[in-house]
Amino acid sequence: MSEVALMSWGLRPLVENARVIVSELVTNAVAATPGKVVLLVLAREKGAISVGVWDSGETLPAMGRGNAARLVRRIRTGALSRGEAER
Repeated sequence: MSEVALMSWGLRPLVENARVIVSELVTNAVAATPGKVVLLVLAREKGAISVGVWDSGETLPAMGRGNAARLVRRIRTGALSRGEAER
């Protein structure tokens, strides 16, 4: 899903981390809103990407408890560079 966009934007180093983040966010949205609408938005922003997931559920998601949240925290704190895939 996200790989095609990232590759077309020349952001191959971000593919693996984005795959983990997008997969977890979309999976959580689908689980929270079975049979309803889920939207994924990827935007290119100065050599990085912005990932947005929206669902039609009526409850807010729990924050910061999974692989996606852990990856984002590590990127933000510099523990994992934006182009470095987590192993």
